[in-house]
Amino acid sequence: QHRALDLLRAGKLAPTAAVKVMGRPLEETALRRGIEAALRAMARLADARPERIRLVDLANQIRPATWI
Repeated sequence: QHRALDLLRAGKLAPTAAVKVMGRPLEETALRRGIEAALRAMARLADARPERIRLVDLANQIRPATWI
């Protein structure tokens, strides 16, 4: 998903809901949510606290922007 997101952001792929990447539509927001979820799942499984923190920090960086 992360590589697909990089290609989308670079304009090398066109976003489309018809194409799925690991079950997510090939669209920036969907891919960001998928990557965020995967990073948070890995953080829950990490044995060491520093690794959990690193993974959660990455998840926070990749998540889509929200407007509140």
